[in-house]
Amino acid sequence: MITNMRTELFHPIVIHFPLALLLLGSALRLSHYFLRKSSFEKLSLSIAWSFLILGVCFSWLAVITGEIAADVVGNALCNENILDYHSGFAYSTASLFSAALVLDFTKWWIQKSFKNLRILTTLIALFYTSASVFLVIVGFLGGNLVYEQGAAVKKTCLPNGHRSQTGVGSQKEVLFEAFLF
Repeated sequence: MITNMRTELFHPIVIHFPLALLLLGSALRLSHYFLRKSSFEKLSLSIAWSFLILGVCFSWLAVITGEIAADVVGNALCNENILDYHSGFAYSTASLFSAALVLDFTKWWIQKSFKNLRILTTLIALFYTSASVFLVIVGFLGGNLVYEQGAAVKKTCLPNGHRSQTGVGSQKEVLFEAFLF
């Protein structure tokens, strides 16, 4: 049984799914407004919603794994404010995408009963756009945490450039050790 698993490494594994799914889903959903009455209308809406549903689910998983990672690396950071901003924007981003998706489904559900839904359509587009901007900010802050502050980065070299004992071995052993200690 593995007892020294590095749980903070689950966050970088999970985070790339919502980044791709939500940005692509938002772009497809917003472009759907321009594809109305074309042969791609239903297909673009189906793909966009599929990406957005999966992206929202993965975004909340990323928030959860991010909280786990923050508990592990938070005290080792030079500037903990960046972590607070990253976390705050992450919650806001997941919430905005969730709200946009709920509003989008609500609009689709009630559009048969109500004809003029331009305000709701504009609000949904604003939510998707704002959430996408927030997502880019979250990614930038996350990159700062890793590449500027070394969050969850395990150093395997000694000051003189030689590898430490934990980094010695075959490529398989090094990859396996990435999740341990």
